Amino acid sequence: MTTVEYRPDKSDAWNRVHAERMAAAGQGAAEARHETHELAVPDETAVTYAPAPAVAVPEEKIAGDVVLRAIRVCLGYFAVWPSEEALNAATLYVAASHAREMQDGWLLPVWQYAPRFFITSSQHGSGKSQMARMMGYLVPDGTTLVEPTKASLISLIAKARTVVVTEADVLFGTKRNQGILAIANASYEPDRRHSHKFGGKDVEVPTFQFMILDGLDTMITSTGVELRTLLSRCITVHARRGPRGYRPPRFDDAAREQFKAVRELCAQWIAQEIRAGLRQYVPELPDGVGNRAAALWEPPCAVAQKAGHDWPELAATACARLEDATGTDAQEAVEQARQSSTLAAWARAQGREWEGEDLS
Repeated sequence: MTTVEYRPDKSDAWNRVHAERMAAAGQGAAEARHETHELAVPDETAVTYAPAPAVAVPEEKIAGDVVLRAIRVCLGYFAVWPSEEALNAATLYVAASHAREMQDGWLLPVWQYAPRFFITSSQHGSGKSQMARMMGYLVPDGTTLVEPTKASLISLIAKARTVVVTEADVLFGTKRNQGILAIANASYEPDRRHSHKFGGKDVEVPTFQFMILDGLDTMITSTGVELRTLLSRCITVHARRGPRGYRPPRFDDAAREQFKAVRELCAQWIAQEIRAGLRQYVPELPDGVGNRAAALWEPPCAVAQKAGHDWPELAATACARLEDATGTDAQEAVEQARQSSTLAAWARAQGREWEGEDLS
């Protein structure tokens, strides 16, 4: 039996596993403010990914609330998110990306649309690439690309990979990459296909898959029609620099194993929800959410409502805040950062108390 540790709510201190590892390294240990719980992952339960047809579904019901909290702990420990709403949105996006099933011989999302997740900032060093990287380890078959070609992007999508495009502002800032931008736009909707010759035969590849992007906000200020189209298909998070001196914990082999266990458990839970009719489920969305925003937030909100507990409310708040023109209020975001258990753990590892100082 493999155990994966998680925080039961957002006010908990960091993961005990990492605290013990840091203590063993002589770096100091953080005392958890709440008891650390465990969730069990059956070793005998097989999990498969594309191009295999399906994930093996265990008979015992998996608690979606537990799975989402485990994802949130993984993401929150290794990156400083600009707000709780941003972290919750990323958590729900990761879970929603696992909702896939075989359709006409291809492993495709079950949703009406596959929103992109865009992490941006006006400045370098804000941690946006780190956030995207951590999400990439939790989504199904996450693959990070730097300066991909159109052919390589299509090939990975055909293999049902979840593509993470880093430095997207550089990639999409040149006209020679307009073909890649077209694929990024087209993969938002089902029934879009790329046709090419292979072995003398016409091959049609569905382009419908989830995608994560990170890049500077020059993409937002661009006047290009194609970029405006892409951004309208994104759940957008505006990253902020962490405090002076902050460095994320090392993402070592132990962390990779923990992420793998959480990723596999999420795949199993979502497979159970698909078997129970997730494809036909229509979630409730916050009042006032427009047509395009509703398309973007339907997968995260559906996952939240299936998980239950406080997740429907967290999803609604994240939707309302991130879809607002300014996102989470700047001062409120600072106050959230001051209460961050991730930063508190980082400070204690240095032998001092976190008081929210030196916030950018």
